[in-house]
Amino acid sequence: MSNRSVRSAVFSRDGKQLLTSGEDKEVQLWDINSNDWTGPAIRFNSAIGAAAFSPDEKQCLVATDDGAVHICDLRSGKEVTSFWLLNENKTDSVGYDPTGDNILAFGKGSFQIIYTGDLRWSVPPLSLPGRIRSAAFSPDGTKIVTAGDDSAAQLWDRATLKSIGPPLHHHGPVSGAGFSPDGHLVVTASLDGTAQIWDPRTAKTICPPLRHKGAVLKAAFLSDGKTVFTVSDSGIVNFWSTKTGQLSDDMSPFWYRSLTNRQLNSLSLSSDEKTFLTACSDSSIGV
Repeated sequence: MSNRSVRSAVFSRDGKQLLTSGEDKEVQLWDINSNDWTGPAIRFNSAIGAAAFSPDEKQCLVATDDGAVHICDLRSGKEVTSFWLLNENKTDSVGYDPTGDNILAFGKGSFQIIYTGDLRWSVPPLSLPGRIRSAAFSPDGTKIVTAGDDSAAQLWDRATLKSIGPPLHHHGPVSGAGFSPDGHLVVTASLDGTAQIWDPRTAKTICPPLRHKGAVLKAAFLSDGKTVFTVSDSGIVNFWSTKTGQLSDDMSPFWYRSLTNRQLNSLSLSSDEKTFLTACSDSSIGV
């Protein structure tokens, strides 16, 4: 690995490969067992903000700091096509919807949905106040939840980009938000030291706040829909019951690595939910 910051690291569906990208201007596919490359490095002229697998995992989606989004073939290492996002100098994250028909990209104060058929907007881009830290589709692809520095998460209709319901408020920037597997609940993580589990139809929480000693960087549901995991800036992963808001009796917290003087850029969970993958600003990747 380069000694430059790794901004993104994600698992393949089978958990046997990982896709990395960052400030070294390269995207690389790795075999986890051998810790070796499985294809050619894909090089760009700018640092890479994020990379994601296509639904069939034959291609990858790459966002570079010059505002471009690239679609590349992983086997050949060649670019298939690229396009530019409107009014964005830097795209923080990109990804596909569950069907693979649309691309969601966000950065700074706006997010956009691009139809993969002709690489045009599905709907006009939406601008929001402050930085967007997270944006994710619902499992059925009909909704989007965003989180940002305005201390709130918000649901949006994917087809119209009109807001759904009131904002889900915290007392500090919201670092992440995501849906439950059935799409009925939303979990949010905040720098105010809490994660919250919401019924977005009422904008009310369903259990007490999940309190931490420091900022919460990420929160997400496990596939059972009954458990949430959170990641704090102390490097601790905790597991919580969505029913009680208390630490889970079935899963123990674990310390994966101290983040002192380092930034956690991304965290990915394998499909079997047995392995976490972290990418940090010191160029390290943890599995």
